[in-house]
Amino acid sequence: RLCATAEYFAIFFAPIALFFFLAELKEKKLPRMIYQTIACLFTGNCIANCILHFGLNDHIINRENQMYALLAASLVLVLIMEAFIFREKQNFVIRIIRFGTVLSIVLFLTKFFMNYIRRANLPEGVYFLLEKINFGSIAITTFTISLVCALYFKFQKTIEDQIRKEQTEYMAYHDSLTGLYNRNYAEEWFDQLDMHKEKEYAIFFLDADNLKNANDSYGHKTGDQLIQTTGCIIRSVFP
Repeated sequence: RLCATAEYFAIFFAPIALFFFLAELKEKKLPRMIYQTIACLFTGNCIANCILHFGLNDHIINRENQMYALLAASLVLVLIMEAFIFREKQNFVIRIIRFGTVLSIVLFLTKFFMNYIRRANLPEGVYFLLEKINFGSIAITTFTISLVCALYFKFQKTIEDQIRKEQTEYMAYHDSLTGLYNRNYAEEWFDQLDMHKEKEYAIFFLDADNLKNANDSYGHKTGDQLIQTTGCIIRSVFP
């Protein structure tokens, strides 16, 4: 009885988590607010059932039909909104989660309506196959796989974005040929020195002799090699 009660409460809480989760996936304000409002309504329903169960000793099992009806209605509502109303352009990660969510809902609804499917005049082989399939487990597995895949791609994209950000920041303050700090870095460094005039510093002016002759005589590739060698020498002296 305890396990059954816990399962019923889990089913009452499921729509709340589902709608808040879907709300977080939405970029536009209107669909996010609609999902959040529906989640709040289910939250109120769950609180009312907790009061009835724990406060008034009206066991939650007595409202089993209402529970399944609300859950089925919420799943149908999500299916309609995701398939026909809120079909906004989304990134690849969100599309994976959305596909897994919709497919899981379809499987859950199939499980809920199995009693009606049994009454239909289906061929014996089809009926036997439907009886053997555990639609609930498949739905949970499908949603879990889609969520894991989405998290993997999200993690991968986050790493790639971080690498690109670091590369962009590096190129903004370093010379692409030598790897030495460039003019942007020098200007910011001088601005900081202006705010801390008590600090002492020295400025060196360096020049590579015959660079133009190297470019004219041996080509710009040789000139670039000369600049890179000069940069290596500078880094060895001023690490």
